[in-house]
Amino acid sequence: MPSKKISGLFLVLPDGQHIKVRSKKISFANIVGERVVRYGVASEQTVNLVDTATYPIFDARSIYRILEQLGVKVEEFIEPSAEGSPLLAGQRPAAEQEIPAEIQRLFPDAPDPIGRLEGLAKVFAAGLAKQPLQSYSRGYKNLNGEAVDSSSVKRYMVASVDEEGIEHLTEFPYLETTHFMPVKEKGKPDEVNVIPRIYLDKFLPEGHYEIYAADDAGRFMMHSLAQRYLNGDYEFPNGEKGEAMIIIDGFHLTSGTTQEYYVLLWPEFYTDKEGKDKFIWRMMTTKTRIMYSKGMAVPVDGEVPKTVQAQKRMLTPSVAVLLEGVV
Repeated sequence: MPSKKISGLFLVLPDGQHIKVRSKKISFANIVGERVVRYGVASEQTVNLVDTATYPIFDARSIYRILEQLGVKVEEFIEPSAEGSPLLAGQRPAAEQEIPAEIQRLFPDAPDPIGRLEGLAKVFAAGLAKQPLQSYSRGYKNLNGEAVDSSSVKRYMVASVDEEGIEHLTEFPYLETTHFMPVKEKGKPDEVNVIPRIYLDKFLPEGHYEIYAADDAGRFMMHSLAQRYLNGDYEFPNGEKGEAMIIIDGFHLTSGTTQEYYVLLWPEFYTDKEGKDKFIWRMMTTKTRIMYSKGMAVPVDGEVPKTVQAQKRMLTPSVAVLLEGVV
């Protein structure tokens, strides 16, 4: 009879016994609050809010194609640039032509010049909708849909909302080109940001960076701090000792960004390929911490498994064979 097919995920112990296990993707909890951001133009004690808008940039000939559809004669022209060369070419209405009746009605003697102007605007809008875009630009518009100069627009953060639902804004604080990462070893528990390094694996990394001194004096200071945090004798506020790392909240990698992170900093010593002793500081950015949902109870003295399954030794290739050709 054929042997029973084995399926599932197994952890094979050194003595050949195996443990059937299950897997579940780890969930994560967001630890960085989302900032509510508004864009606006400051005006005395208020901020006039604006929104982003897309402005089309049409081929310059598109407008003349539409004029031709309205009966206007269009001609090509060539003239030298301000510097004398090269020649500039374009299109324009012909100098001598009979004004089409539709255009003639735009003049004051028309019975309804505004209505005719509105109709003409609709003709232009419908025509432009059929023209290919050469490019487009991004900008801002106010609540009335009018274009706003981008140089006057600033970024604001919603600081609070009053009982009437009115938002109180503060200018977005992350516009500095200098960023400080303060290390606080003493103070109230919620002020200290030097914590045991064993918590490093509790966070999901988003980015890894190496931090090094910009000058030689800084190199010596960073080395001294690295030794203090790695010798295992660093004493935390609760009296416990161990290896330490730095955690900083509200960190922004670039100026003006809305992306906010927690940052973990810790030192590492290593030997390079030339045999020289080196050290570096590692920086990890994160927004989330790991949340376990399938934690197993630690067996207590005298406790035995509720069910014991017969375990057979599983014949598996040696690690050396599995790694042959890989490393």
